[in-house]
Amino acid sequence: MILDDKRKFPYLLIFPATIFLLLLIIYPMLDLLKLVFFKPEFPFITFKNIINLFKYFSLLNQSLISIIHVTISTIGTVIFGLLISYLIYRITRFKTIYHIVFLLPLALPPIVAANTWKMALDPTRGIFNYILNLLGFSAISWFSSPKLALISVIGVAIWRWVPLAVLIFYAGFEQVPKSYLEAASVDGANEWQKFNNILLPLLKPFIIIVTFLEFIMCFREFAIIYGMTRGGPSQATETFVLRAYKEALQWGNFVPGAVISVIILVVGLVVTRYGYNLLVNYQKNI
Repeated sequence: MILDDKRKFPYLLIFPATIFLLLLIIYPMLDLLKLVFFKPEFPFITFKNIINLFKYFSLLNQSLISIIHVTISTIGTVIFGLLISYLIYRITRFKTIYHIVFLLPLALPPIVAANTWKMALDPTRGIFNYILNLLGFSAISWFSSPKLALISVIGVAIWRWVPLAVLIFYAGFEQVPKSYLEAASVDGANEWQKFNNILLPLLKPFIIIVTFLEFIMCFREFAIIYGMTRGGPSQATETFVLRAYKEALQWGNFVPGAVISVIILVVGLVVTRYGYNLLVNYQKNI
């Protein structure tokens, strides 16, 4: 019997989960590809839908906004996550409190976080403009200017995903042997020399993981942008993900929405594969 076969029994255990994943993920993905590449009158693969999308729909704005949003958000998240995790690593008291405080943004539902920041940045009732008025500055309409709206969305995205970077980087710092830092202190190394010459090289695999993980998280960000700006003003914050939602679910244009979704899927797969290869090559060279 299968239950008595030690080699087949593990496959029996994962069989229900495999069927569930096939129904929940694989089938919709295949249906999406069918909608994009196949037409009833053409029983073979066609790129007409993709060509029409770039011909009749201007995706240049969404491409540029997505690149700016993902690049700045990822770099900012990695830098702030690295610095904050290092500070928590170096302090000796109240580490648990600091962990709880810095993990709060990750615990909030994204739409709640978006609405909270939208109220905080409100030009008349927001706390930020209230502080500016107390300091003698005029209020800023954060969501009226395309540049300020994009900056606001990027800032909130960094705020939201920094805790994930802090969590991973702190785990990396904890794996560094204390003897390395003690030996460096005996040799007269200062804090910057310890960080730059000892900790940073040992954290390279964690930096690779965080960079590509944050890239994917920021690239697929939807709730923060939708909750704060709906892609406005003048499509200044409309990324690929938000445009796919509007095309398919808001305007009922399922084929353009499916094509954009396939583009998002391909970019995610390529970036994930590249990050995996980079990490494997690093481990081979150790």
